[in-house]
Amino acid sequence: MVSVIFLVIVVGFLGTPVAALFSFTDWAANRAGLPTWRNILGLASLLAISLGWLFIVILTVLRFIKEDWRYVLTERRDVGLIILATAATVSCLALRGSARSLGIFAGILLFILALFASFWLPGDWI
Repeated sequence: MVSVIFLVIVVGFLGTPVAALFSFTDWAANRAGLPTWRNILGLASLLAISLGWLFIVILTVLRFIKEDWRYVLTERRDVGLIILATAATVSCLALRGSARSLGIFAGILLFILALFASFWLPGDWI
């Protein structure tokens, strides 16, 4: 059970930025055919996914550097991060083609990562 959870966390940490990057490159190659509002919404969703992932990475690193940082991710921030991941995932529907599916995949990975971060950042698991 622990190895499955660890595998999910590793896939979330590595897969989220890779899927978001590939989604961004596909969006950049095919953005000419989309209306402006879909371009802006799609780019904002990929940016929100990337920043949410970066927030979790920074908090994880800070948690291991200094033990006092372990309760920075409060329940309120965790719920906000989960809502951000959900909204960004839904907003990826504005994209087209493989950019859409990769963006949704990155958003789902961020959602799972945010759920697990609520356990390991306060030190309940580690």
